[in-house]
Order: sequence, then C-alpha cells, then structure tokens
Amino acid sequence: MTEEVMGSSAAMAEPSSDGASVTGSRRRTTKNARSYGDDVLTDRQPRITDLVPRRYSILFVGLFAGLTVVAGLEAAYLYLPQWAAVTSDGQLAAVDLEAEGSLANWFSSMTLALAAVVAAIIFSLRRHRQDDYHGRYRVWLWAALLWMTMSVDESASLHEGFKELASHFSGQRGYGDGSIWWIAGYGLVFAALGTRLFLEMRCCRLSSTALVAGVGCYVAAVAAKIGVVPELHGTYAVMAEEGCEMLGNVLLLFSMATHARYTILDAQGALSTKAKKAAKAKSEKDAAAEPRKEPSSKSQAAAEPVKRSWFGGTTVDAAHAAPPAPAAKTLESSKAGGKSASKPAAHRATADEGGSATRTARKQPAGSAEDDDDFETDRRLSKAERKALRRQQDRPRPGE
Repeated sequence: MTEEVMGSSAAMAEPSSDGASVTGSRRRTTKNARSYGDDVLTDRQPRITDLVPRRYSILFVGLFAGLTVVAGLEAAYLYLPQWAAVTSDGQLAAVDLEAEGSLANWFSSMTLALAAVVAAIIFSLRRHRQDDYHGRYRVWLWAALLWMTMSVDESASLHEGFKELASHFSGQRGYGDGSIWWIAGYGLVFAALGTRLFLEMRCCRLSSTALVAGVGCYVAAVAAKIGVVPELHGTYAVMAEEGCEMLGNVLLLFSMATHARYTILDAQGALSTKAKKAAKAKSEKDAAAEPRKEPSSKSQAAAEPVKRSWFGGTTVDAAHAAPPAPAAKTLESSKAGGKSASKPAAHRATADEGGSATRTARKQPAGSAEDDDDFETDRRLSKAERKALRRQQDRPRPGE
C-alpha cells in the first residue's frame, strides 16, 4: 500500500515535456501589470505649493471674479421681491442675503475656508525659516484656525447662538439686539491676531494693504449691522452689511494668496536676488546722477569716514595717508654713529680678521653694536668695511 502511494506521488511529480514539473494543483503564474503611466508617480504630481498662483495677473483675475460674484448676489437681492412674487410661497431663499442657506452664505464660507487653507500653506513654509528665532511663524497657524472658525460660523451661525447665550447669562441684551456680544468677541480676537499678522505681512505691501482693506470692510459691515448709519434701513441696510462682509472675505483671501506667493518666492531665493539687483541699480543710478566731488586735500579725504550702510550703523574710515618711508642708512652714517658713542671700550680684544661677522659684533662696544645691528637690517657690511670699522674703533681718540 505504501509503495502504491509513493509511486503515485512520483508519477505526479514527473517532469513534463517542456521541463516543468507537473503537480496535482497547477499554479497559475500571474504578472503584475501597471494600469497607469509614469505621470502618476509621486515625484511627478504637483505639490500643494504649486497650486498657489505665481503671476499677479492670475491673482487679480481671481480678485475680479470674486468682486463680480459679490456684485451679482447684491443685484439678485435687489430684485428679490419681483422674483419671489412668481413663486408659490413668495420666497426665494437662494438669493436672500438674510437667509442662512443662501448662496451668499455658501460663497462666504468657501472663501474663508480657502483663506484658511492658504494660511496653513504659509505656515508650512514659514516654520522652516532659519532667522525666526522667536517662532513668529505660529501666527499663521492661529490665523488658519480663525479663518476656519469664521467659515463654520457662516454656515452654522455660531455667532447667533453665542449672542443668545451671552444675553441669557448676563441678563441684558446690551446695545441693539444683543449682537454686541459676538461683535466684542470677534473684535478682541481680531485686534490681537490682526495686529500681529499685519506686522508679519508688512514685508509685502500688496498683501498687507489687502488685509487692512478687508478689516475695514468688516468694520463697515458691523457698523451697518448695529445701525450706526441711520440713513440705511430695510433692503439697503442688508445689502450694505452683507456686501461689505463678502467683500471683506474676498479681500482676505486675496491677501493670503498674495502673501503665499511672496513666501514661496522668498523661500526659493527669487526675492533676495531681485532686491539686490534693484538696490544695486538704484545706487548706480544715484551715483551717476550726483556730481563727483573731489576732496580739497588728502588729509580731508582721510578724515571723512565712508558710510557703508543706509542706516549709518556701520561706518568704515577712509584709507589714511601712508607714512613716509625710513631713510636708508649708509656706511658714513654708521661711522658717524660710532664716533658719537659716549664711552667706547678702549682696550678690548678683537677676533681674527678671518673670524665671522657675528663673533666680531659681540666684541664691539655697545653703541657701535647697536649701529651695526641697525645697519645690518638694511645691508650687510662687506669684509673690507668691517676691517675699516674695527680700525676706527680701536684708534685712540684725543683726550684719552
């Protein structure tokens, strides 16, 4: 029985004619085939920073599109009574600026959400800046959270619930219908975060200007909300409030997109090169326009320092006049110095004529040795000059 089982197993494992082993359950070899091309790979996909426009033309086209939408919604609300008259219930909530589910609320919510996304992109770039030792980049994270909160508020009316809770616990409505509570809350947050954000964005004039304009639109919307301008009432008051609010949202998104472009170019090193070229061209233009002034004397030119900075913090003095070169010593001046020695040694043994110059210099008097050293700094004496100098030193002087 065992032999039959072994024989059947060997028969199943016999190689076939093409050399492959035949088993009881043949395995089907499958090859993984790619259904997409190489363009789907990660390194070929656009990055999130590539979605930020680099050209001002695209940014201004987007701004114009946003302003067109705001103007269209305002015009639709102005003709709302004529359109609502043909409906069964007499309402058209899609274009009603006061309705919670209107196109105006959806547009404002989407605009603020995009502003939050762009602020998060700026945060992801700014946190890698090397000279930000105090961590000022964190303001962009707080800005992204605030814009997202405002986006949710547009669609869920969080400020209305906050108004009712604050009025209930305080026991008073305050100024108007109680809207002063959420206005005060938003005002404190905007005052703290907006000031810090403006200081961060002041390097880009266009983005900071758009931010200030957007805040001005928000202030105008609040003024129309609480009835600061009594001339506005009814339909025009609602149009002023909602129109200024939507315009502020559009300007806020434009400000974030413009500063995101500035941050990306700054990270790539494109802005610094342009700034250096512009500063260099301006300095060359100013130098060519100003007449060249020659100093009256070398001392006056050396006394005036040359400023190397626009702010005067670092100054570099001009090159001073070179000191006069020392006069070269000659053999006659060395001999005269030897004669003017105060007390030369009268009797001192001298070395042989064939001795070295160093040994001879050691046995010379103090005054002459100093003169020889000074002389040797310029030129070494020849053998004949050393002999003449020794004879002169050994010669007795009158009065000794």
